[in-house]
Amino acid sequence: MVQIIPNHSKVEGKIISVKQSPDLSNFRIFEIVPTKIEPVAGSANLLDKSSPENLHVHFAKEVQDEYRLKKGMPVSFLARKALDKLFVIPDSIDILPIKK
Repeated sequence: MVQIIPNHSKVEGKIISVKQSPDLSNFRIFEIVPTKIEPVAGSANLLDKSSPENLHVHFAKEVQDEYRLKKGMPVSFLARKALDKLFVIPDSIDILPIKK
């Protein structure tokens, strides 16, 4: 049995690609280049902020449509890790200004 640990991490970064999730039909996988990963008070932080790797975060299609998320957009959101996947917390998304 796998124990579920309540966890959240605040992520800021840029969307570099969007593709359909191969195993969750109503989800898209957003590849994010993280610029900042921070712990959230009172919650476990399961993301390694020192890792230079891009994040692959699952967004529900309805969330993508609501926020009109697409490649190239800088975003901020809370993410939670569930088994081997990352999921966005839908009401935590902010579109950030584009830095010049």
